[in-house]
Amino acid sequence: METKYLRNVFNNYLLFGIVALLFSLVAQGYNDFAWSFILPIIDILCIYSLYKAYQNASERHFIFAMFCWALSFRILAVFLMSYILNNYNGMPFLSYNDDYNYQEASVAIMQRWKMTGFGFYNDLEFSSTTYSGFPNFSAALMMIFGTSPLVPRIGNAVLSTITCLIAYAIVKGYAENNRARFVCIILVALPLTISISAMQFKDTLLLFFISLSLYGSISIIKGKRIVLSVLLVVISYIGCSFGRPAVIVPMAIALIIMIIRSFYISRKQGNLILKIFSLMAIVFLLIYGYQTLNKFGFEDIDIYFDSRYHKLAEGNLQDSNVGIRNMSVAQYLGAPLYFLGGLFLPPPLLIAINDTINYAAWTVLIHYAFLPFLVIAMWECIVQRNEYATPFFLLLVYAFFRIGQANSLLSSFSPRQSMATIFIMYLLLPMYKQGKGEWEKIIIGLTLLTMFAYNIVRLLSHGMI
Repeated sequence: METKYLRNVFNNYLLFGIVALLFSLVAQGYNDFAWSFILPIIDILCIYSLYKAYQNASERHFIFAMFCWALSFRILAVFLMSYILNNYNGMPFLSYNDDYNYQEASVAIMQRWKMTGFGFYNDLEFSSTTYSGFPNFSAALMMIFGTSPLVPRIGNAVLSTITCLIAYAIVKGYAENNRARFVCIILVALPLTISISAMQFKDTLLLFFISLSLYGSISIIKGKRIVLSVLLVVISYIGCSFGRPAVIVPMAIALIIMIIRSFYISRKQGNLILKIFSLMAIVFLLIYGYQTLNKFGFEDIDIYFDSRYHKLAEGNLQDSNVGIRNMSVAQYLGAPLYFLGGLFLPPPLLIAINDTINYAAWTVLIHYAFLPFLVIAMWECIVQRNEYATPFFLLLVYAFFRIGQANSLLSSFSPRQSMATIFIMYLLLPMYKQGKGEWEKIIIGLTLLTMFAYNIVRLLSHGMI
């Protein structure tokens, strides 16, 4: 099944690649497209080779091999990305924005720690409040290994590798062994996580905590290792609070819904009581945890969400600075358009805009090749929701994530900010069932239409065609 599956993926990729090639030629972006077209081919061949090599390996051998391969891919990407950025931008950063600011802040935090000791300092940028997680993580690594920008990126590579193994543990809980391994190998070689973990962004650390939280939540849903699972969820939620607290909301809502469903589906009342007690314990520990964090300069959680609520209520699509801001129809459809289009976004605009490298083009293009199978797998999660609790829970988290992104209006168009939702989609992949192909054709058609509409409008709005 997996060999035929990959052959279909390869055929889909060629179709999307040819369409993308036409866009790049029209906009004189062939040089940008060349590697974007070749690298996914290498990636698909790599996935196939790894699966054939390790599908029958022992469990311990498989986990060790995946750890080594995942770490090797990511560390190699760290040095390659650094080389590319230096050649394109004259510095190892995408711009003087996020990654550059994180580097400067991390060095400043590390130097303050050496002078006055470990702490959260309000007079230092990113030392405290809700965005201090990755800079403090980077500063801790710099205390040990030095101030090179490569240090936190290698730290990201290690976290991304561990995240792949956490994902494998999640999928093993509801999928056959060969399918679980197949998904793990795809995640090990997934271009999106590899490319982003090779840069100095917080998203890899955030995805690590999200995955850890999902693993703990699933254990609670199953009624297993309750005390350890509650602690795992609380620690993960607090970790997310130092990066992007808003992601806690969809994960918590999905967990509550699954516990409520137990009233109607599960006949094990003992497990149900444990789940309710677990939820109460999570709430209590989180309240205590946030009170403790406030003492260290952490931004009050109600202030964080209140400011975003007002921004959501007062904002509109035209103010969101997205690529299709000139489409008047989108201003009226707003968030529903983004939510429905979330399955097909972000589109792979292959032309560099704003004088920086287009690092996300090839990572999104190969994602489109997987997209028909991912969407069908999601449908199967709904159909078999009573039989397979774990993938249905993951689907709920995915859906709530997408609703949040739809309301933010911007992040659906960002591969980096969509990384968590895309990653969760791949965890649902084992639910895919081979059909007659009608679904695949419909999804491919919608994807091509999305590519065409978005790329044309984005290029026109920037005067590139």
